[in-house]
Amino acid sequence: LGFFVHDRGSHIQKSIEGMLQVVLHQLLFQVPDLLPFVYTIYEDLVKSQRNPKPAWTFDALCAAWKAITQQRTVRLYACMFLDALDEHEGDNNQLSKFIYELLSSADGMIVRIKICVASRNWNIFGEHFGSCPQFAIHEHTASDIQVYTSERLSGTMGSLGEEGRFALSLKTEQ
Repeated sequence: LGFFVHDRGSHIQKSIEGMLQVVLHQLLFQVPDLLPFVYTIYEDLVKSQRNPKPAWTFDALCAAWKAITQQRTVRLYACMFLDALDEHEGDNNQLSKFIYELLSSADGMIVRIKICVASRNWNIFGEHFGSCPQFAIHEHTASDIQVYTSERLSGTMGSLGEEGRFALSLKTEQ
């Protein structure tokens, strides 16, 4: 399961509600046996909003996820990738707490959940996930980025001629 938070996108692309809906849809599509655990929550939304296509609220989404992770009849092994949490619009503390609660409600036998989160190094995420295994990707890709940019620039500079290369090298040295 995966979701990329996009701060310049629509509400569904940058909100916790959007993330929870998208990942819930992915899960239910892959494991339709979990639908009965969510259906009663959906029915309640339809009744309360008097709409056959209700808007999923944060509370309803939390209840749906809790119903799935607390059930012990359908075997569930899920791996989630949540990227760019720092681009989330909303309360990052609420987001972090939800992720923690989601993990803690799984029993590790019938319901197993692993979540990989990615974010800029913000204090709020460090407070919640600082004790989890982690790495800084930029520390492992710096040489690859250097090689790529050098090759791209040398290709561009080769087509500039000697005067253009000299002018560009003067600008890049400043």
